[in-house]
Amino acid sequence: MNDFLDKVSTYIEKYHMLSAGDTVAAGVSGGADSVCLLFVLSALQKKIPFRLMVVHVNHKIRNEAGEDAAYVQKLCESLQVPFFLYEKDVEQIARKEGISTEEAGRNIRYEAFWEVLTKCASAESKVPEAEVMETGKTPKTETMEAGKLPEAAGTEMRAMPETGTLSRNVGGHLKIAVAHHKNDRAETVLFHLFRGTGPVGLEGIRPTREDKDGIEVIRPLLDVSRTEIEAYLKELQVGWCEDATNGEDDYCRNRIRHNILPYAEEQIAPGAVGNICRTADLLLEMNDFAGQEMKKAWQDCARENGAAEEKHICFDCEKFSRYHSFLQKNMLLYALEQLTPHRKDMGAVHVDYLLSLFQRPVNREISLPYGLIAGREYDSVVIRNGKNTGIQTYAGMQPGTSVPVDLPKPGEGEKEVFLPDGNSVIFSIINCEKSINIPQNRYTKWFDYDKIEKSLVLRTRQKGDFLTIDDRFSRKSIQDYMVNEKIPRAIREEMPLLCEENHVLWVPGYRISSFYKINENTKYILQVQLRGGQIDVGTY
Repeated sequence: MNDFLDKVSTYIEKYHMLSAGDTVAAGVSGGADSVCLLFVLSALQKKIPFRLMVVHVNHKIRNEAGEDAAYVQKLCESLQVPFFLYEKDVEQIARKEGISTEEAGRNIRYEAFWEVLTKCASAESKVPEAEVMETGKTPKTETMEAGKLPEAAGTEMRAMPETGTLSRNVGGHLKIAVAHHKNDRAETVLFHLFRGTGPVGLEGIRPTREDKDGIEVIRPLLDVSRTEIEAYLKELQVGWCEDATNGEDDYCRNRIRHNILPYAEEQIAPGAVGNICRTADLLLEMNDFAGQEMKKAWQDCARENGAAEEKHICFDCEKFSRYHSFLQKNMLLYALEQLTPHRKDMGAVHVDYLLSLFQRPVNREISLPYGLIAGREYDSVVIRNGKNTGIQTYAGMQPGTSVPVDLPKPGEGEKEVFLPDGNSVIFSIINCEKSINIPQNRYTKWFDYDKIEKSLVLRTRQKGDFLTIDDRFSRKSIQDYMVNEKIPRAIREEMPLLCEENHVLWVPGYRISSFYKINENTKYILQVQLRGGQIDVGTY
């Protein structure tokens, strides 16, 4: 038991996860991993004076969810740890927002953490009595609403002022503790590798990361295996809740967990999980080092000028060329991050476009997502916000242009359709899985393949074109939609639209038609990637 705690403590110290005065919200679902996290953190409070509370989220998916919440509350009462319950219908939210249940659940969990931490940032006064949830109640119907926070387990807390960054509270930092372990990290590395990724993706899961407004996410169990966790709980004689879906192979991660990693351990190399994690640690160190070197290079050859919409970044071409291509690519990605908050919509293809500006000693200009413009100006490359606010799409088709789309069949791979402006669109068919993550970027979109009955075409707008805009499939004409979105008139006439007759599936850079969104009945997904706006080609 002490060996396990010592191992976890050493890992926490290595990455400076906990300090005196910190306020830590631990996510505890009731599973073995999170229950272990609760007991470890509770034990560490004897050495490090930090404040601990537990957040439990009921996603309202499983019938046993209420029992799990009651069990976690009981554990918290036994340890005298404050307990907070957060209830949301994840499946309903996922359908409404057009995202996977997995992503919706993750968003809701961090919403709960955020709510608790921002309301419990000091220990100087009590939450109003009207907001108290009695700890003796089984939390089956109690819901923590936005702006309200129940007090728990006798710990006095007060609401945090709603001003400024929340990176620091009185005497310490605000932190979120989650229960990812070594097996989770190995699964994530393989998952990213199979899907395509760069060096950052091959880190798998970082020991710590900064969340919004400076709140730090810590993973104290990332250096211990699932086997070690269960052995520790058995030694403590503490049980845990089992989620039946964890044993199913309907989810990509579960197939890696149940099939690939056990096969690797048994048939390829004993200790494969640990070896993968050690490699991930090496990549983490390399990426951190590269980040430091990138910042040095940035100070040498980049200049930031202006503010807000007028901000622009200028690179000295001669100085830029002295650096290794890896640092060059990272500098350009960093520049894009400074000019737009939508980092995940920027990838390798956009970096390649920018690199071409340094390689050609002639004045030229390219368009990037979110209204960014980049151009070669004599001995410099300048990246700035364009004249028009909002998202800039890849216009360039002459009015009246129409390009037929020959869709692949399931299992046939990709088909690429070239547009007259030199861009191209890639079509592929994907099997729909329960756990599949819907891309949250503007230039890769998914559609319900089974709802497409006629031939598709890429063309400019025509009279009678329309979108469906809600779950009731209400229609809005393309003309009205473009006017409401304030798309400049010149761009409206040249924008490529993906259409089934007059029904517009997608206005690239803006939105898709509600009718074609995937749902629980979808069997096959049509994936459409606009090259030039596409991002799913790996990051540097």
